[in-house]
Amino acid sequence: PQKQLNDKVRKYRDQGFAVVLSDLTGLGINSSSVGRNFDNGLPKLHTLSRSQHWLGRSMMGIWTEQIAHLASLVKQSFNPQNIEIHAEKELGVASILAATLNEQINHVETYETPISYLVRQAKLDTFYSQAIHIPSIINWGDLPLAAALAPADISMHSLRDIAGDSLSQSDITDAQEKIASLQTILKSKSKIKLLH
Repeated sequence: PQKQLNDKVRKYRDQGFAVVLSDLTGLGINSSSVGRNFDNGLPKLHTLSRSQHWLGRSMMGIWTEQIAHLASLVKQSFNPQNIEIHAEKELGVASILAATLNEQINHVETYETPISYLVRQAKLDTFYSQAIHIPSIINWGDLPLAAALAPADISMHSLRDIAGDSLSQSDITDAQEKIASLQTILKSKSKIKLLH
């Protein structure tokens, strides 16, 4: 997936498209060395995510807001014909959520992102960082509803469950049918592709 993202960046850049790379809160240059020290042996972003939950926020909410704002900034500053977001793992979830909030996002491609927050099998180790958690998302409607609400086209590659296990083709077909059913109810015209 990281290689796929790097290849996509090169491909778009070589074709003359503008490419914007962003370090969001807690990542890259915006990471916390104190948090990393506390997290030694814990899931990535454990301390930062927990501190946000204590304050009534979530990393997923912060990233969603930042991605939506970044899309607005790009639209206002450069007025591109299309805005595409490519993201992996947890940032794929935030990108889909941002696309539900910002109609200027035309397309989202995710890699190794979960399609649902429903737990199929509990595990001690996790594929995702502590930032993946969104309190009460199941009560709200889960990721298939968020994808169906987004006016952007969405392509999800190398789908996983919330524990990080790869999904079977049967699981992917079930998720695709659920999203299609929600899109029918919502009269959504966006194209959503779930890929193994």
